[in-house]
Amino acid sequence: WNYSAGSWKNTSAFRDITSNTLRLNSFKPAIIYGLFAAPTSESIPPAIAITTPTNNTNSSDVGLNVNYTVSDLNLQSCWYSNDTFGGNVTLANCGTNITTVIWTEGQHNVTVWVNDTSNNVNQTSVTFTIDTSAPQYSNLQKNETTVYKNMYVNFSASWTDSSLNGYIFAINQGSGWVNASFKTFNTAAADISFNVTRITVNEGTTVNWYFFANDSLGNVNQ
Repeated sequence: WNYSAGSWKNTSAFRDITSNTLRLNSFKPAIIYGLFAAPTSESIPPAIAITTPTNNTNSSDVGLNVNYTVSDLNLQSCWYSNDTFGGNVTLANCGTNITTVIWTEGQHNVTVWVNDTSNNVNQTSVTFTIDTSAPQYSNLQKNETTVYKNMYVNFSASWTDSSLNGYIFAINQGSGWVNASFKTFNTAAADISFNVTRITVNEGTTVNWYFFANDSLGNVNQ
């Protein structure tokens, strides 16, 4: 066997039993090439991500900024839409965040799009809620109509808010306001503030009391 220029060649001669000479033909192995198309940068859309706010955030900031990042070698433009998606707003460039919107109370949905010079498009979305309203109370109650010295009285109030957090009870029995410890709204009565206080003053003394409550964004009412 001899190797030359990419092939093996058998030059050996064999004789059969009748003395005829047999010579094997030389051969080249077949070479098969497989071809495939790799994706090019012109078929890959730009990367995009909203960095703030995080999805499903609650905020009391009506001027909340929506910040995002994009990445591509051939960026062309960025634009966004929100809520009803009735129209798109083109941003000055893809380094411009959404910073000039005054958001109304309630939930908002924002989608940001980006494309490149080959018109490959990508998008990302975020949902957040603007809450500037303090908790609202109703149904202020005590369990006793007539109160005497050394009686224990139950005080309560009902509250409404999308994100109630906790409350403090305060009472003035004639010598100044005294605050009870802060309590979170519990799962059994999620919208009720409650306190039991012993009345220590004499007959004819005016007793004042109130609750104040806040929500998870720090909006307070009393």
